[in-house]
Amino acid sequence: MKYAKLIFANLFRKKVRLILTIGSFAVALFLFTFLAVVKGAFSRGTELAGADRLVVINRAGLINTIPLAYRDQILRIQGVKAVAHNKAVSRYLLLLTKHYGKS
Repeated sequence: MKYAKLIFANLFRKKVRLILTIGSFAVALFLFTFLAVVKGAFSRGTELAGADRLVVINRAGLINTIPLAYRDQILRIQGVKAVAHNKAVSRYLLLLTKHYGKS
């Protein structure tokens, strides 16, 4: 603590440098916490969805819709319990049984 007075004097000697340093530290801390939250949200989505769900999208991309007529064809596949159509991103959510693919 012998040099405390000298440290504080030099800290406040250039106020712009001090403000930029504190600001950059605050931005870095904000980005770190924000990205940690985003990473947690993405990983939590896979934890909530069970292994008995399958998402089917159009091979041309998320924008192109899958025809609703495919719903009956998908329901006839062995192991499919339910089909839900999500219009937001145009995909089908298939709820499969645990023994999917077994005879």
